[in-house]
Amino acid sequence: VGPSGFGKSTLLRIIAGLESQSDRHIAIRGQKINLRPVGAENWITGTAEVAGAGDLCFIATGGLAAVRAHLDAAGVEVILGPVTRTGAAGPMTSLYMRDPDGCLVEVASYDPADRVAD
Repeated sequence: VGPSGFGKSTLLRIIAGLESQSDRHIAIRGQKINLRPVGAENWITGTAEVAGAGDLCFIATGGLAAVRAHLDAAGVEVILGPVTRTGAAGPMTSLYMRDPDGCLVEVASYDPADRVAD
């Protein structure tokens, strides 16, 4: 079987056709979880490089300036961003930080007002 968080439920949902999977991501109702390959260049990840680990991304609707102000007030270190990335719905602007366990967390916005020059 295996411990919580190792993908048992996700696998069952893929088999049932409720989710789709490629070798690089799992798509769930218009959302996307990127699956981490080991040794990939230019791929920001958690503090421990683990094959298949899922990078978590939250979509912000109130603008990244408000998100950044909230993170700064809470003492959360933004380790990268704002940067342009490609999300499940197209180009987005992202901020990256780590949770207390060292896992990568991304907060992104599809709002054109949040875009940065490349």
